[in-house]
Amino acid sequence: MIAILSVSAIVLFITGFWLVVRSTLIADRIENERSKSMAMIHLGDKVSDRVSGLVGTAVSRTEWLNGCIQYGVQPKMKKGGTEIATWNIDQAQLSLIVKKVVKVKRRRTGGPSVRIR
Repeated sequence: MIAILSVSAIVLFITGFWLVVRSTLIADRIENERSKSMAMIHLGDKVSDRVSGLVGTAVSRTEWLNGCIQYGVQPKMKKGGTEIATWNIDQAQLSLIVKKVVKVKRRRTGGPSVRIR
């Protein structure tokens, strides 16, 4: 009886240990994928939404307190000049098509030219 209990305890310990190791590996893999995708998309890139199939240019980036990162994706105008609204899409749903379709230029915006300390 004691031998069966000790074997059961060993099996449970090994199973629990494996579950902890496995969940850590999965969490590391998710974090690695997240960091890869974060480094890939920049403003001005042409991206597509994997869920809806929407294709457009990344025109804005929003980072929320809970760590969620969304990009504003602006599709091309329809024929006839009708503009389509910008969609806010989670970063994990986006895939990069072409880097820097739109070159972002730094320009004076009319604000102060000297930083106040």
